[in-house]
Amino acid sequence: MERYKVSGQELCQHYSESTPLSQVFGDIEKELKDNQQVVCQFIVNGIELREEDESKFSALTLKDVRSLEYLSEKTQTLIEGVIKGWIDALPEMMDKLDILSQQLRTLGPKHQMKGVGDMIDNCQFLISSSISLRSVLGDGLIAGIKNWEMAEAWTQESLSGALDAFEEKAFAILANVVDYDLNHGLNLWLEILEDVQAAYTGIPAEESRRRRRGPMDRRRLSN
Repeated sequence: MERYKVSGQELCQHYSESTPLSQVFGDIEKELKDNQQVVCQFIVNGIELREEDESKFSALTLKDVRSLEYLSEKTQTLIEGVIKGWIDALPEMMDKLDILSQQLRTLGPKHQMKGVGDMIDNCQFLISSSISLRSVLGDGLIAGIKNWEMAEAWTQESLSGALDAFEEKAFAILANVVDYDLNHGLNLWLEILEDVQAAYTGIPAEESRRRRRGPMDRRRLSN
């Protein structure tokens, strides 16, 4: 990852004091895209911006900017990191769903609210991440990946079912949705992303699956 910094004074020499920061953000992103890089984070006046902060700071004009820094990464490196990150995280997420569903059945909902909240947040993040990844990879590559569209629809529908059961306090139904529907969706994504990794990086999917499973396949059989 590379880091760049420019002072507000230097920016005003290139633009003007009345130029909105949004224009500078856009110019930086376009220049990096032309060089097959992406912005990972902007830092304005020493403040590290989260994605949701960018729209607020975009309205600033350059007369209010003392310094602008940004972190950039090669597009390919970033995509490979996102794919590998999910491949590493999904087995742990599935194990946690197994535990959560068992605890909902045996202990009830009383002490499981944090687990349910984490499950919802993680699954929503997976959905948004898959949409972003699809946009970056392009429909050409995705078209050759089996079950991508089905996994998107399955995960969204399963999460919707989990939210409905949670709001209705139907915790037995919630346990079933977590145990079977959401877990099946995550397993689908794991296999899909291993196929994406193979198509994008050349790492054979079976080699990745062999390393993950070891001598025992963790695939769970439903009752």
